[in-house]
Amino acid sequence: MEKDKEKTYKKDSLKGTLFSVLAVGGFILLSWFTVWSLFLSRI
Repeated sequence: MEKDKEKTYKKDSLKGTLFSVLAVGGFILLSWFTVWSLFLSRI
């Protein structure tokens, strides 16, 4: 029973980590494209 709990906890933890990485990566990409488009519009 203890091992099942540990597996569930690890899976949830990994899902949270994946979501956090995707959110941060998405924010970085969005900000990069925003700055890039601003740069292109000023040329």
